[in-house]
Amino acid sequence: ITPQPTTLKTTTIPSPSPSLTASSPTPKSDPTSNWKIYTSSKFSFKYPPTLYVQEPDKDFFVLTKAANTPTNLAEFSIDARLLNNYSNYSTAVEKTKEGLTDITTEVLPNGIKIKGKVGPGYGEGTSIVIALLKYNQGAISMENSTNPLQEDLFSQLLYTFKFTN
Repeated sequence: ITPQPTTLKTTTIPSPSPSLTASSPTPKSDPTSNWKIYTSSKFSFKYPPTLYVQEPDKDFFVLTKAANTPTNLAEFSIDARLLNNYSNYSTAVEKTKEGLTDITTEVLPNGIKIKGKVGPGYGEGTSIVIALLKYNQGAISMENSTNPLQEDLFSQLLYTFKFTN
């Protein structure tokens, strides 16, 4: 028996026309999709799995790189105690600005983001970012002062912040 020659059939798949590929939206990935969620009695927020949340005082939270890190080494802090200057939103904004130099502000849907440098005294010259969010008549403060290069991460944390009531 003599083998018969095999004929291979090839199919060319046409590439999509440029108009189809140009109009097809590219889905945007959520950089916080694999983050953990922390929920308190007042709010919730998402945070990277590389950070830990601690509550050294009731309604005062810190995010740190390692569990049981001293609060003065925190990457971020959230103060929801509504004490002293934070018991009134306008006072919180005024007093925060008084303590800073080289200030820039950004209006948020429910508050303000203030960037600047710490004025005279402890931490003088340290770059800082503070978001003050209106809560009842007071202000919840979210702050990053240890690493100003983390402003993008700060903004992502702020974006995920939601009030629970």
